[in-house]
Amino acid sequence: MLRGMVRLANRAEVVTLAVTAVFAVTMLAVLVPLAKTPVSKGFVIVVALGILAAVVVAMCRRLAARCSLLKVGRCPTPFCHGVVQRSDRAPKGYVLCPTCHARWREIDGMQFRTTWQA
Repeated sequence: MLRGMVRLANRAEVVTLAVTAVFAVTMLAVLVPLAKTPVSKGFVIVVALGILAAVVVAMCRRLAARCSLLKVGRCPTPFCHGVVQRSDRAPKGYVLCPTCHARWREIDGMQFRTTWQA
C-alpha cells in the first residue's frame, strides 16, 4: 500500500508538503525566540508541528483513497466512474481511463475488470 501511495504522489502534493514544511520551520524560527515563557514556546512548537501533521495526514488519506480505487480497477478522478485499462496509447507501467482519458501509474495488486464489446 505504501509503495503504491508513493508511486501515485504527484508534483502538486510534493510541493504542498514542501511549502508546509518551510512554513512550519519559519514559524518555529520566528515565533519561538519571541515567546517569553516556556509554556508559550511549547505552544508555538505544538501548533507548528500540528499544522505539519494535519497536512501530512490529509495527504496520506487522499493518496490512500486514490490507491484503493485504482486497486479495484476504478478511475480515481473526481466525477469519473470509468474503469482503468491497459492501453497501447499509454506508456508501459501506466493505465488509462477511457472515460476521462486520465493516465495513472499502474500499482501492485491491481484488479482489471473485464470489458465486453459486441
